[in-house]
Amino acid sequence: MGRVRSVGIYAIMHFLVDFICAAAMFYRFIPLADAPIYILLYNFCAFALQMPLGVVMDRIHERSRTAPHSEGADKSCAPALVPTAHRCLSLSEGADKSRGKCRAAVFAGVGCVLTVSGGILAVMVDGVVTDGNAAVLKGLAAGIVAILGLGNAMFHVGGGVGTMYLSGPKTVKDGTMYISGTKAVKEENMYPLDVAEDEQKRECVSKTVDNRLAALGIFVAPGAVGLFLGGLAGKGAGIFILLVMAMAVALLIILAVAAVMREQRHPVYTETVSERKHPMNTAILCASCCFLVVVLRSFAGLAIAFPWKTTIASGLLAVAAVAGGKAVGGFAASRLGIRRTVIVSLILAALFYGLSGHILPGVIALFFFNMTMPVTLYMLAEKMPGRPGLAFGILTFGLFIGFLPVYCGWTLNVGFAMTGAGISAISLVLLILCLRKEL
Repeated sequence: MGRVRSVGIYAIMHFLVDFICAAAMFYRFIPLADAPIYILLYNFCAFALQMPLGVVMDRIHERSRTAPHSEGADKSCAPALVPTAHRCLSLSEGADKSRGKCRAAVFAGVGCVLTVSGGILAVMVDGVVTDGNAAVLKGLAAGIVAILGLGNAMFHVGGGVGTMYLSGPKTVKDGTMYISGTKAVKEENMYPLDVAEDEQKRECVSKTVDNRLAALGIFVAPGAVGLFLGGLAGKGAGIFILLVMAMAVALLIILAVAAVMREQRHPVYTETVSERKHPMNTAILCASCCFLVVVLRSFAGLAIAFPWKTTIASGLLAVAAVAGGKAVGGFAASRLGIRRTVIVSLILAALFYGLSGHILPGVIALFFFNMTMPVTLYMLAEKMPGRPGLAFGILTFGLFIGFLPVYCGWTLNVGFAMTGAGISAISLVLLILCLRKEL
């Protein structure tokens, strides 16, 4: 239950970080004549920089993991009876509890501090970053934007890695009757724990469900809502943005402290990133496919303009569909399997995109299209054992690449429905290609 609460804390922090960044950008920088420069700078810092920051996060965790334990500490656990080995970094009574733990919450907490600082500076520095100021003052504006973007990037890396390490597998009973030895019981991320020795004996087996998929869905979902509501808040009056920003900042600080304290209190920290080695060509193929899927998803999210999305209510409905799809996608992949989730969601997304000129099919298309977001994060992290920060960074760099064509004014002249359906179909082909190799 403690780890569930920690994932929930990360999810709420995700909402608040994106809310503060969006509110600050819309309130202070987007109305300016130099807004395109600030938008490009923010997106570069918030998304492109996650890749080098992810490398730093992985290195910090690796050094913490390999730190010498006190005498009597358990250095490792025996491998579980599942392909995904879960190496325990547990510390016995009297051992140094500060060692062998992931520092993801601290990393995310530093990102929160930067985000809060940037948000406060953006709101409080009035009359400084307005049009017509000297180059030095415009440099100050750029610095505040960079602080916001860097804080956002650090939080996402720390929060994403922390979510991965906090979420482990759990055993559930499966009522399906298998003939041991004649049917492959392994299915994507579900593994048998108890198989009969007699090949002809039918029995009910237990399986392990990887909770990382569901946890990633919970973590990534609130971000879209935070961006939307933060943008609305940033367009409000001065006193309104001050009050809203103050409440968001206060809550984010409280949650950041709580996340760090919870991480420090846990004497047992279980690493749940796969220790299996994958051939280099398999890892490169999966990374390329997932990267292209994220580029296409980013482009689709920015380039597709629905004719019915003209009011705050319709925009909120669309954002709810995006967030709901991400959350449900993680749970669906965790329980039903990655392959089924990918195939069903993207086929349905393509079909509903064809009818997305109307609000209901359009909302449904957004829901199904976004179900694969936590799946792509999981798939690449699974292929890069011990490097979840780098895996996240590669994919967020894809978000930045997908943003660039729209930023430069380039769009497809085939209509929003065809664009959505085509991108869904291409994403399906790419992910199926990645799934040809067993996870």
